Amino acid sequence: KQRPHHNAGPDDLLFREFIYSQEQASFDSRKRLVDALRDHARAHGREVAFCTNAADLGSVNPGGHWVRALMFADIFDLFIYEQNVEPIGMTSDEVMKYPRGKWIAYHKLAHAIHHRRAPAVIHAGAMGRLIQQGLLGGKSINTWLAVQSAEAYAANGAYVQYYIEPKPLKMFFDKFWMGSAKHAAFVQAHRDMYEGDLRSGSPLALVFLMNERGRTIPAVYPSYLGFAQGLAECHIPFDVVFAGDGHYVEDRLARDDLKHYQTLIVPSPLAPTRNQQRVIGDFVRDGGTIVCHEPGCFGFSRADDASQPGDLAGCEEIFRHGKGRVAVLRGDISETWTDDIGSNYFKTYEPELRAQVGTLAQSLGISPLISGEDKGLIGAFPVRQPALKRLVLHLVNYDVDYAKDAIREKRDVAINVLRPDFLPEHVIARLYSAEKDAQSLDIVASDDALQISVPHLGVWATIAVTGE
Repeated sequence: KQRPHHNAGPDDLLFREFIYSQEQASFDSRKRLVDALRDHARAHGREVAFCTNAADLGSVNPGGHWVRALMFADIFDLFIYEQNVEPIGMTSDEVMKYPRGKWIAYHKLAHAIHHRRAPAVIHAGAMGRLIQQGLLGGKSINTWLAVQSAEAYAANGAYVQYYIEPKPLKMFFDKFWMGSAKHAAFVQAHRDMYEGDLRSGSPLALVFLMNERGRTIPAVYPSYLGFAQGLAECHIPFDVVFAGDGHYVEDRLARDDLKHYQTLIVPSPLAPTRNQQRVIGDFVRDGGTIVCHEPGCFGFSRADDASQPGDLAGCEEIFRHGKGRVAVLRGDISETWTDDIGSNYFKTYEPELRAQVGTLAQSLGISPLISGEDKGLIGAFPVRQPALKRLVLHLVNYDVDYAKDAIREKRDVAINVLRPDFLPEHVIARLYSAEKDAQSLDIVASDDALQISVPHLGVWATIAVTGE
């Protein structure tokens, strides 16, 4: 509510100070103002939440200008972001279709920053064109958007539908939102399957180091985006660990953040803080494996240990450091590109590079969850729930027939997942989907693995493994 300036109260003055300071103030000043707004709201029995509306989670840089939403992670309470997934770092009015147009890398990164689900939505310009096509051409895209919703909740994110208020509202629902609404209803009815810390149980993590070096690189962090997508498409489970630069975003990386993992892939560009050098250095010295460019950034040197030719896909050499190993990614880094298999896969989407990402992970001892499918058409996302003594596995089918607005169903999907130690000796598996009531699945359990056969996969499904 606007008031004449001479009647301005403390609320108005504080808000004006915040608005006027945005162009001039330092980051610390902005942070103080935001904290002051929060404190002032709490004193009046209210809460204030700050969130973003950034393209591709701030990983784009149209015209060489980085849309730096990530830089303000300490101010935001959560990310709400628009997606159009442009590999060269530009914004677009088109939406990239599956299987390439996956959002998993963004969902997992947003969750790693604030440890809560962050809603994503199709970029406004792109959705406008899709709605126009639906109105003029009578084309429906229910299946596509249902897959987007299923992927979001499977990959630790959330999904937003557009709200449209014309008179023919039912037509919009039927053409665009019917499938995603059914999935949203399932999530609401089975909230317990989507709660908890959402760790996969994988021994592998991607460690995302936010820094300014990516400013001049198209897509800012193509190495991370490519590795995340490549691992997902090779059915390799992984988690994401986020660490700030110590300047814009506080560096909170601690040894406990890495205790669940045996292997770290640290995508370029690298500019670690002293704390990050120490934490990751201790991880390797204690027996862990790190895969990265520029190992010298962490203080890793070959010393007296002669390096060996890289026997890992995409790596040029390996050497020991303490009790652990350092694998050096192949490729030359410049100010405008990080030339590793992750960056190049995100840029080109070549199947050979996807295969290299999968081979690298398997050489590091991480087995794929699904065998016999190597085109990125099925996604598998495990979530461990030790308090409930339950393993949840979300499946997503990316094989969309856009002309028919239908999914190409999959048959006899074979899943092999690590067995959590909290499960009892005798286990059962049940399959949930929108099409059918829960059904029992065949499961073969050994001491360290669970083999599950899914006879039919539509758009999405969720498997729950529990004791009998």
